Amino acid sequence: MTAAGSTVARLRVALRHARSQGEAWQVIARYGFMQTPDVLKALGQSRAGGLEIDVAGASFYLGREALLTTGRAGMVRWRKGLFAVLARNARPANMFFRIPPSREVELGTQIEL
Repeated sequence: MTAAGSTVARLRVALRHARSQGEAWQVIARYGFMQTPDVLKALGQSRAGGLEIDVAGASFYLGREALLTTGRAGMVRWRKGLFAVLARNARPANMFFRIPPSREVELGTQIEL
């Protein structure tokens, strides 16, 4: 699932072939500036394009970064701290895309600033 910003809301479903699985579907949902992305709704609408998917059983893989202010990067200490606080207070991806927390799998890494 790929979500991108746009001025017009529309949903496009494209078919592509995966090397090992035979067929894989890619759903591309485009949202306008003032619209709130809803991944589950977009997957539900993809049935009109011929995609049969169990939305209730779908899992979503998200990435998460933990920022460490102990790195040797060229930023001064107060800027590292400010950047880390702003990043920590940012809205999580699962809330932004309206993905239920019970269906997400998070893969994370630590980044030194």
